[in-house]
Amino acid sequence: MQVGMMLRGMGFDNTTSLYVASGKIYNAEKYMTPLRELFPLLQTKETITSPEELAQFKGHSSRLAALDYTVCLRSEAFVMTQGSNFPHFLMGHRRYLYGGHAKTITPDKQKMVLLFDNPDIRSALSDCYPTCLSARRSWRRPEFRHVKSGYRHLASFHLDSQF
Repeated sequence: MQVGMMLRGMGFDNTTSLYVASGKIYNAEKYMTPLRELFPLLQTKETITSPEELAQFKGHSSRLAALDYTVCLRSEAFVMTQGSNFPHFLMGHRRYLYGGHAKTITPDKQKMVLLFDNPDIRSALSDCYPTCLSARRSWRRPEFRHVKSGYRHLASFHLDSQF
């Protein structure tokens, strides 16, 4: 849900196609419904393949991950939501393929936690959502990372290239 709210705040609307690259999601119906309401064109490997096509990959987690990797590699933009090897390898591969111009969004999780864990902000967001978030200019205009005195200062999120 937080990723959906961040994307909506950046100006992505309900006509945006999203692909969720993941393994089996625990209680998926409960946790994916809010994201699907924000982005009805939400896809997974189960929705873009037939059961017959997917059958040859079942029981082979590395093959299933390779499907996700391939879709994300060829996507127009990639949102990094976890810190494992998968997104890091993917970001490097996308930079290589697209000559350093792959659109990659890397949210600053520390700032997002402060925003979404604040009960006052969370209730305000649910009351005025989606107009409240999409009206915030600071979310539409990405801020870039700056390096000062050897320390990394992260802005709200980082884009490898401009939209």
